[in-house]
Order: sequence, then structure tokens, then C-alpha cells
Amino acid sequence: MNKNSLLKRTPVRLSLYYILLFSFSVSILLIAIYFRADNEFKKRLSKSIMYERTLMLDLYREQGFSEVAEEISERTAKSGNNVFFYKLWDKDGRLMAGNLPNISFVEGWSTIALPEIETGYKNGRNSSQSDDQGTVPGLMLGTRLSSATLAIAVRRNRIQELREIMLEGLGWAVGLTILLAFLGGVILSRVSMRRIAEITLTSQDIMSGNLSRRLPIRGSGDELDQLSGSINVMLERIEQLMANIKQ
Repeated sequence: MNKNSLLKRTPVRLSLYYILLFSFSVSILLIAIYFRADNEFKKRLSKSIMYERTLMLDLYREQGFSEVAEEISERTAKSGNNVFFYKLWDKDGRLMAGNLPNISFVEGWSTIALPEIETGYKNGRNSSQSDDQGTVPGLMLGTRLSSATLAIAVRRNRIQELREIMLEGLGWAVGLTILLAFLGGVILSRVSMRRIAEITLTSQDIMSGNLSRRLPIRGSGDELDQLSGSINVMLERIEQLMANIKQ
């Protein structure tokens, strides 16, 4: 049996339609989940920066500029243990504390390049690694205070890592979905073709003159059962007519 004759069979075409529809529906669902999760990650990242800024603003109002500078210095001294990057300028634009690389102040949200390894600010200078160290994308929030300016940033590479994990999982899920859809389509096709083959063989016996044969009915109530039932009723009437004619 060649490929063209196989594709002309209704069960095979229905199975292909089933595979395409099932795979498309699940793929759309998985893609929607991916974008929803990615958006949620971005929101959580922004909220974490805003929460950190709120802590610093409260400290600034309650204890003043010097306490904020001291707090930032203490946090940035813990190299490798701090999620956030900071930079604090006084009212004259002099850098007082922080571990952000050399950047200009930008009020509001902005994207910057952050070092893969944290830098610190000690004795009025940035203590950073070599200039050829790698960088990762970062998100920064700048805020103007009455007598200072503050910038807080965080790396976005974790979002990229999560994206890569989700995309890998999405690829496996889509592949598994297509495989399951194919197996389901093959099973449906074989069941349908087996029933059609039974109907075809019985029909050939009837056409050869054996009017006592009846098309098989499985009791599922589907279209094939309904068609077989209608044909069987017709055959019974034909058989009765033939019997009356013989009499």
C-alpha cells in the first residue's frame, strides 16, 4: 500500500487531524504558561528592588544620610552574599558608598550591565576586579532624596537562567505531547480501520448473495454503529421481501 492510498483513508486523515489539533492546543497552553511565568518573574524582581528602596528611604528619614551610607557599606562588604547592588551620592554628586560599577545616575527604572562578581566601595574608591570580567544584564531603580541620590540594582541573569530552564522543559513537553498524540492517533486509526474492515468483509458477503449476514454493531452508539444499524434494518426488509417473492 503506497503513501497516497493510505492518506486517502478517512481514519488515517482523522488521526492526523487529531495529532495536529492536540499538539497545537497543548503547545499553545505551554507557551501561555511560559510567558505568564516569565512576566511573574519580572514583577517579583521589580518588587524586590522597590522593597529594598523602601527600607533605605525609611532609614534615611529616621536616621539620616550617614546611616544609609553606613548600612550600604556594611551590606556591600559582605562580598558574594548580597543580592543587590547599591550606589549612594551626596548632594554634591560625590560617591559615598556602594558597589555598582561606574555609572551615571538615572532616575526611575533603567537597564544596566552588572559584573558577574560583586564589587565593593572602600576608602572612596571602587574595589573591582579586572576590566575584562564578564557582565550580566541588570535592572536598576534610581531615586532622588532631599540631600542625596540613591540607585539600587539587581542582576537579571537569574531570569535568563529560568527562561532557559523553562524553554528546555517546554521543548521536552512539546516533544512528549507530539509523541503521545501520535500514539493516540495510531490507536484510533487502527481501531477505526479494524471496524471498517469488518464492515467491508460483511458487505462483500452480502453482495455475494448471503442476505442473512448483518453488519457488526459494538454497542458504542457512534456513527458506525448507527450506520450499521440502519443498513441492517434495510437488509431485514430486503430479506423479507425476497422471502415473500419466493413464496
